[in-house]
Amino acid sequence: MVHLDTHTGGGLIIGEAVHWLDLACWLFEDDRPVEILAWGSARMRFGIRLAFESGNEATIVMTPNGTFDYPKEMYEIACDGALFRMEHFVENQYYGRPGLDRETFALQRDPQPEIGTQGGLAGFLEKYRSWVTAPADERQGHLRLYPDKGHEAIFDGFVDAVLSDTATPCDETAGRRATLLAELAIESINFNTPVRVPADEWEYLVEECS
Repeated sequence: MVHLDTHTGGGLIIGEAVHWLDLACWLFEDDRPVEILAWGSARMRFGIRLAFESGNEATIVMTPNGTFDYPKEMYEIACDGALFRMEHFVENQYYGRPGLDRETFALQRDPQPEIGTQGGLAGFLEKYRSWVTAPADERQGHLRLYPDKGHEAIFDGFVDAVLSDTATPCDETAGRRATLLAELAIESINFNTPVRVPADEWEYLVEECS
């Protein structure tokens, strides 16, 4: 994978963290990021703390030290006495808000619909364990389990935007904004220090995105 190239690729901060930096900026849409502190290795294992002008902050941790017994991605958001947790794009959990409890979501690809019918994380893990413990010849020709991360929807949205000449779901300037933060995170790692997010450049990108 080109982004893992030590000299030119930018590592997983460019390949993966940009998506989470973009999500953090979307969550705090009216709040300007002011400082970024990163540690570890831009290529593989790292942490990023992104601070916003109001005092909000986002922490991103990427590590290969996890276990295959738990899926790949999870994020938590705490604000005003409430907690939101997303687990592997198959389950949302809500705490501290009346009327909200738990939501589950169908997989994008599910070769085992008869297994894990309860859905959510527990259902996904049941499907996953059944899939990985099946004999190799039984797995041949089967699609791998895959949660719905929105890839098909965003591609459809992009095609629709091109055909109808309307705004895309995520345009190039939004991508540049996330890339700017990723580049600053790499700079923070290289110099072992917090890095300021340039206000003039950020405001220019915000105006371009609006």
